[in-house]
Amino acid sequence: MIRGPPMSDAPRHPDFEPGNVVAFRHGSYSERAIAERAKLVHASLLEVAPWCAEDRYLPSVNRYLQATARETLAHEALMAAGKLSTRLLETATAAARLAWSMGDALGLTPAGHARLKLLVAGATGAEMELAELAEQGRQTSGYRALVEGEPVHDGGGDDAA
Repeated sequence: MIRGPPMSDAPRHPDFEPGNVVAFRHGSYSERAIAERAKLVHASLLEVAPWCAEDRYLPSVNRYLQATARETLAHEALMAAGKLSTRLLETATAAARLAWSMGDALGLTPAGHARLKLLVAGATGAEMELAELAEQGRQTSGYRALVEGEPVHDGGGDDAA
């Protein structure tokens, strides 16, 4: 095997330190830039949708924040670029679709908000209906016991036959 000439004896450039942004262009592929932008988006989100601060929404909110931050960074880069980058356009489009979908699921669109309210109202109604049915059951068993002369059970103990 033939080898080429030896590498240059010129001193090697020192490695860049963490946090260096020399090669940074727009940040739509940078997890750090996305996280920083997501913090700004999160502050705005909580102003208009305070329910998103609840822990049960955390996974969906995080996905929404990342997608919105990535879409914003990519869109800004597209607007500032003199030449259209197909890859950047695809990134912005995919992030915008995901942000829209997650925002809709979180109730951030009119239709999504209506669905969320309907689900909450349905769950509240279901809880009330279950409580009413339980009370009706207690009343029915008491009435039946009076009519048939059976002892009344409160449903709390074991019924030994």
